[in-house]
Amino acid sequence: MTAHAPLVAIALILAVPQQPPGEPVVDAPPVTSQPAVDPRNPTQAEIYRELLQEEERPTRILPTDPGRAEAASPSLSGPRALRNSTLILEGTLIVDRPGRLLLSDSTSTFRFAATDDARFSRPLPLNKNGLLEAMEREAEMGADDFFITAKVARYRGENYLTLLKYRRQVPHGNLSP
Repeated sequence: MTAHAPLVAIALILAVPQQPPGEPVVDAPPVTSQPAVDPRNPTQAEIYRELLQEEERPTRILPTDPGRAEAASPSLSGPRALRNSTLILEGTLIVDRPGRLLLSDSTSTFRFAATDDARFSRPLPLNKNGLLEAMEREAEMGADDFFITAKVARYRGENYLTLLKYRRQVPHGNLSP
């Protein structure tokens, strides 16, 4: 605030014409019961009224887990029924989960670190992309443990991971918890 601010405030107060008490306000606009409504420029109250109005919408249908429907089928038995009961839903985002990259000639798989969740107990194949290529290069140089962020895909009763991000798990020697 500047040193002239009090003077400016006093000048503004003096510039407003003062009316003696008890006299009606002359400059006030007349109060009307219904303002003219222009459909192109709705009033704020009309906008709020429309927003607060309840509308009937169709019921939302949530996606079902096809793996559970297949697992409940009496025709499936053995390893396929077990595999379908442990599938992860398509589109599931796995964020910063530790595990180990397992390399083979044809595919690369990722085994998550020990967990109680049966869905993550078996190695999951990784879809090929540039991040997987970089991760495989690091694994060939000796790094095996990684933290990954991936999106789950399903194809013919199998889960696949698409890498979105990865980072190496750095051993801290005797300083790790």
